[in-house]
Amino acid sequence: IDLEYLRELHDLDELIAKNFTSSEQSYITKIKAEMHRRFFLFWTIKESYLKAIGEGMRVEPHRLEFEIAKGKINFLGMNGYPDFDDWILTEVHFDDYIRTLTHRRPVAPKIIDFKIV
Repeated sequence: IDLEYLRELHDLDELIAKNFTSSEQSYITKIKAEMHRRFFLFWTIKESYLKAIGEGMRVEPHRLEFEIAKGKINFLGMNGYPDFDDWILTEVHFDDYIRTLTHRRPVAPKIIDFKIV
């Protein structure tokens, strides 16, 4: 899982250019009012996936490519690494945070929420 507080970033354009593929960049920047939320969603997607496969941030985020289609997060590929297509990625809504959970098929996790105080 990865969790990020939804906040303004002054270097957002630079972070988008550095960490995302061209199609991801198009999705993130398509709706100006949604850019920060979409940035953090894709960031948490990539971080949770890299944690799940045991790579952490050793793989540069721009080498991974994901899409969101019909409300579903899809892994499209990773340059230079095997395709781990048995993962399910799910955005888990939570107050002012963006969270993504990555887990193996066919296990359906039971999500018990918590509160940050």
